[in-house]
This record gives sequence, C-alpha cells and structure tokens, in this order.
Amino acid sequence: MKITQFQRSTALAGSIVLAANDFTVQNGAWVVTSEVDGNPGRGMAIDVQDGILVMQVYNYKKSGAPTSHLAVAPYAHNEAGGHLKRYEGGRYFGGPALSGHEVADVGAVQ
Repeated sequence: MKITQFQRSTALAGSIVLAANDFTVQNGAWVVTSEVDGNPGRGMAIDVQDGILVMQVYNYKKSGAPTSHLAVAPYAHNEAGGHLKRYEGGRYFGGPALSGHEVADVGAVQ
C-alpha cells in the first residue's frame, strides 16, 4: 500500500507507525494511490495545530459498510502518539442531528 507523499506506512486500521525522522507532517487529505480508480477507496485526513494532531481515517468493513475513525494526540518534535477510535451512529449529510458514539479502540497511532 502506498499513501501519497508518505514513504513508509503500515495498515490504516490497526497500528500506524511513521518514523519521526523520515518526514514532517503535511496537513491535508491523503489517499491510498493504488486505489484511485473511480471506486471508493481508503485514506486519511491529517491536521496539526497548536501541538495537537487530529487524524481521520476512512475505510470499509468486509461487508462494504463505511467506517468512521478518529485519533487525537499531542504533537511535538515531529512525534505524536495516541489511539485510533472507531465511531458509529453520527449525523450524515442531509440527515437529522444524531450523536455518534465510540465503539472500539482499533490500535495505536504513533
């Protein structure tokens, strides 16, 4: 799997480990480039502000149902460490106000 502009990565769900000396985090949306074929794919959005890293991961269950994941972690000296959590039940575009809830801690993010 290759993620645009990242040279080293492992699976999106589970543990994501990126060596701190290899790059500086770039805010933005990132996709798995081998899956850019007009079909739904996997990727993440990363934003770092005021010493906090926020990462959303989007991918799919075996059933094809979309997932919603979020990690929030302190960020300093090109390093962050936290947990990637999966959520269900939140509001969708055009839908009524609904509160999402955490359903699983799917792994560490470093």
